[in-house]
Amino acid sequence: MNDERVKPLEWTEPQQPNDEFSYNHVTAQTPFGRFVITWKGWKEHDNPTIDETPWGDFGGVGCDLMGAKTIAEAEYTKRVVNALQEIRDGRHTVIDTAELERLRADAQRLDALEKLANQPGGVLLHDGSETGRTGLGLRPGRLVRSLRDAIDAAQQEQSNDR
Repeated sequence: MNDERVKPLEWTEPQQPNDEFSYNHVTAQTPFGRFVITWKGWKEHDNPTIDETPWGDFGGVGCDLMGAKTIAEAEYTKRVVNALQEIRDGRHTVIDTAELERLRADAQRLDALEKLANQPGGVLLHDGSETGRTGLGLRPGRLVRSLRDAIDAAQQEQSNDR
């Protein structure tokens, strides 16, 4: 899905596994978060997987790296175009510049906290049902895999209560 209103994703060069990613990978930063595509470079044939998206609710597998990038690009473009359509149709909420900057700063802090929490020996993220262990999570609630999941779930619960 190409749309001249949407700037194409800019991907990093392929990277080797490192402290952050266990597999070969490429990333693309967006104003909403990043895309991460990983693959097992030591395998002769491995399908690259979209492991991280700005929205956390979409993934995909490409037959090759270009295919995975195309899937990510199409999803990104679709979401941006849909948002533009909602603005044109008047179905949007206006966020002032100061609020947008606050949200970006919050997202950066969340990313840093999540990185700390999800490393070995970090804070355990759970729903409180694991006896003898400490950590963060929703009470009562379901098991969460990341700090961002816990916060997103809490925000969803708040919006459902309204």
